[in-house]
Amino acid sequence: VAREGAQVPGAEPELVCKSLLAPERSASGHAVFAAVVDGPAAAGSALAVYRSTGDDAVELARLGAQIPGAEPGVVFAGDFEFITINAAGETMFTAGASSIYDQALFSEVNGVLTEIAREGGQVPGEDHGVLIEFLGNAALNAAGQIAFHAGIDGPLGRVELIYAADLDGDLVEIIRVGDAIDVDDDPLIDDFHTVTSL
Repeated sequence: VAREGAQVPGAEPELVCKSLLAPERSASGHAVFAAVVDGPAAAGSALAVYRSTGDDAVELARLGAQIPGAEPGVVFAGDFEFITINAAGETMFTAGASSIYDQALFSEVNGVLTEIAREGGQVPGEDHGVLIEFLGNAALNAAGQIAFHAGIDGPLGRVELIYAADLDGDLVEIIRVGDAIDVDDDPLIDDFHTVTSL
């Protein structure tokens, strides 16, 4: 798929892979990896994320490139993390954005790279001013659904949660600190405990 010192397959002419980082291969043989690329198209050296489901590699993101769906001039900045691919060839990763210097979580929704959540962004379904304070660990399953740890902050204070993103990229709250859960499997016995940390 890619080799250090060689042209990146399927990429712009003269775009050469200088080094490979964080390669991951799915059970079906699809691959996702970060690479430092160099050439006129990258205006020098730049870190990029590629997906391969065959012989060629498709660039998903590159430092300094426009973020799809964001305001003009808002580009990828900072490290790419949690780079993951599933058996269907769907990917997920986090990256920074130049205008806000916060991390955002990205995945492909209906084949289009989409921002799922962003630090400093409004929390869907919450009152205005309730913002995502931080993004934690994230995971992508075989169905293309995402789960991630986050903290939110607003007028009523700060709380940590687990969110899931469905196949349309919409967020669903799974659980938050302060929720009560029944820890007994017997439906006839209630044994509720309060979640104190995530």
